[in-house]
Amino acid sequence: MIFITSDTHYGHSNVIKFDRRPFYSITNMNNELIFRWNEVVASGDLVIHCGDFALTGSDNKRSIVNQLNGKIILIKGNHDRSGRIHWEENIGIAKFIKDGIFLPKSKVAIIHNPADIQNPDEFRIVCHGHTHTKGGVSRQKIGRTEYINVGVDFRDFRPHPISEFVMHYYRKRIFMKELIGVIESWNI
Repeated sequence: MIFITSDTHYGHSNVIKFDRRPFYSITNMNNELIFRWNEVVASGDLVIHCGDFALTGSDNKRSIVNQLNGKIILIKGNHDRSGRIHWEENIGIAKFIKDGIFLPKSKVAIIHNPADIQNPDEFRIVCHGHTHTKGGVSRQKIGRTEYINVGVDFRDFRPHPISEFVMHYYRKRIFMKELIGVIESWNI
């Protein structure tokens, strides 16, 4: 199964305060996020993470990745400052993507920051993170484009099946076929 999430911010103490997350410490937040992830994601699953994975040292990032079920595709968020080699070879992320996943046949974009969409009319669905509880909304339609915030703050602090967000989209089959084709081309 393919899941999607964003903005876990493992190791980031300020996110607890800024987003009023229901955790009393970084350790509590990290442990609960890992627990909730593993409740829904199995070892053979794939998780697309739309950025801002962790703000902590390399050893801690690697430890967190090793505790999480499934393979992770990480789309670079504004807090994911290191490059592909760091994330793939040192941390254990299956695939690191700088800009996002753009699926022209199904008209779906999967990115970190929704403001990075240059031409919104190209897409009917934009799955994203970046905008947290302050100033963010879980879903909104602007013109013909539906923006879906997949960040943990809006999604019970756990990944969700990506099919959940395209369930009523008339191009759902095209989307899933196109997404699986892209993922298979990466040999992960």
